[in-house]
Amino acid sequence: MRARTVGDGQPVVLIPSLGRGGADFDLLSGALAARGYRSLVLDPPGVEGVAPVFGSPPTLHDLARLVGDLVSNGPPVHVVGHAFGGRVGRCLAADAPDLVRSLVILGGGGRVPGDAEARRALARCFDETLSPAEHLRAVATAFFAPGNDPSPWAQGWWPDAARIERQATEATPLEDWWSAGRTRVLVVVGEQDRIAPVANGRAFVAEYPERSSLVVIEGAGHALLPERPDEVASAVLTHLDASS
Repeated sequence: MRARTVGDGQPVVLIPSLGRGGADFDLLSGALAARGYRSLVLDPPGVEGVAPVFGSPPTLHDLARLVGDLVSNGPPVHVVGHAFGGRVGRCLAADAPDLVRSLVILGGGGRVPGDAEARRALARCFDETLSPAEHLRAVATAFFAPGNDPSPWAQGWWPDAARIERQATEATPLEDWWSAGRTRVLVVVGEQDRIAPVANGRAFVAEYPERSSLVVIEGAGHALLPERPDEVASAVLTHLDASS
């Protein structure tokens, strides 16, 4: 893992989506810094300049352990995970509950699958043979609600990271990470998310009502961060302030 720090104050770890890097959190980390939080923004193995560190296919436990190693010498941290990053955050909360103060899941799936067209488009996002126009259409289909501009995510796709992360998902049973241990959880989902439908967030909150809450953002798909940055930041900050 590679980490960069933004701001000062209580620590918040930001873990990006499948095959994406920490730059996706630039707007959110700025909003957190303005409120007095210190973001630890992660680039996972397989992102440019971050070597894969596994001699065999990893599990989510392995990726969570890398995050835990970064924060184990400090106070408990808030964790914000986008999509796949939420799975790593949930696994960390389950495996090392003393390290995690609270968790925010942005666009989390796991139980209710996305539609077939969106899943095919997601795979194409990592196809380096596509033309720029074809690639952007795939990004729009998989990640963005109709009418939203996908161009902020035209770049920043890392096939090696996605391969490692898919292997980790396939190697780790759902029950190992779904519950996020016993930590307090905010789930933020886009109403038009085709990859991780809203039903996933509703299922989680129905299962753990005593320690979780749900925010549904209209006009957003799976990307969330570039689609509705102000609404995402507001939801995250409200949760962090209440959980600190």
